[in-house]
Amino acid sequence: MGVHHHKTGLSDKNCLKFVHAADLHLDSPFIGVSEISTELAGQLSRATFNAYEKIIELCIDNEVDFLLVSGDIYDSSDKSLYAQLKFVSGLTIAMLPV
Repeated sequence: MGVHHHKTGLSDKNCLKFVHAADLHLDSPFIGVSEISTELAGQLSRATFNAYEKIIELCIDNEVDFLLVSGDIYDSSDKSLYAQLKFVSGLTIAMLPV
């Protein structure tokens, strides 16, 4: 994962930098996995949040102007309060407008 820089001849102050992420599916239950392996189910339940944290770190490290999120932020309309708080917290940490 990284930021692609394209040579335009413009100075950095004239460039707009952003990160695009899609289909985060925060707090996805990964239905059926716990029946196979509880350890794997635990790792997968944290994976969506870990990936989102990496996206936020990328935004901070590259001082982007905004984060464009498309698709599903949560796994379903029955989103958890924890997932909602983590999403807004990440934007707040990165100082990105909501």
